[in-house]
Amino acid sequence: MLAGSKQKGKISQWDDDKGYGFIEPCLKGPRLFVHISDFSRKPRRPVVGDMVVYQATQGPDGKHRAANVIFSTLDKASAEPTTGKRKLSSLLCLGFVILFAIAVWLQKVPLPLAYCYLALSVLTFFLYWHDKAAARRGSWRVRESTLLQFGLLGGWPGAVLAQQILRHKSVKTAFRNWFWLTVGLNVCLLLLWYDQGFIGLPT
Repeated sequence: MLAGSKQKGKISQWDDDKGYGFIEPCLKGPRLFVHISDFSRKPRRPVVGDMVVYQATQGPDGKHRAANVIFSTLDKASAEPTTGKRKLSSLLCLGFVILFAIAVWLQKVPLPLAYCYLALSVLTFFLYWHDKAAARRGSWRVRESTLLQFGLLGGWPGAVLAQQILRHKSVKTAFRNWFWLTVGLNVCLLLLWYDQGFIGLPT
């Protein structure tokens, strides 16, 4: 596989679950296949619209593809919102954990419920780790609906931690929208149960 000179292009299609997509060259030419492993540096996951610098190559099958891909320095603006969202996610999760711990300490929430949240969070983190490892190997993946269900049941703090540490499922807009919807539903149900006296201990 012979590499050509450096060129600029834009990510025109990207499937984050499968870890590949296509680059549309800035100059005239065919679009090129690109895999996540073709990125030399991975400060974050690619998204549609990212400007990149790459080397055009030709695979054994004769098809065009990109190699030694890096994000363009002109693409900093697209990375900043993602960083800001990650920080906000971390702050929201940390705030929930602190408030939940205080509620347990004040005996407003039973300890077994805290253990359930902890166990589900650990399990959900493992599912994210397994899904990312499977994506790299091209093997069996965990369904997004399964990840969302575990988050809804109470494992979402572990999901947020996995998104921060593993950089998995942290960019795909559709999934994140559904994810935060399940987080909101979980917190609302928790508050509703508390308000109805189902989990509050008698004073």
